[in-house]
Amino acid sequence: MPTEPLPHPFRRFFRARNVAAVLALAALAAGCSPTYPLAGRHPADPSVAVPAPSYVAVSGARALRPAEPRGWQDLNRQVTPKGQ
Repeated sequence: MPTEPLPHPFRRFFRARNVAAVLALAALAAGCSPTYPLAGRHPADPSVAVPAPSYVAVSGARALRPAEPRGWQDLNRQVTPKGQ
């Protein structure tokens, strides 16, 4: 059974669809390529020497242990400006 050639507009549609499919596959394949480090050694390299972590206390820290509730008037007096 002989096949008839497709009319002109359909040939253009199938050609554009094939080009779009190839471009989409190329974009997906580009996403799978390895990334290159910006500078220096890889962060997960265990042979890289790093400084020991240090502890610095936060200034003005206080213990937040449970305390007895105080009245709202006392709390307001503590935070009001001194000039009033």
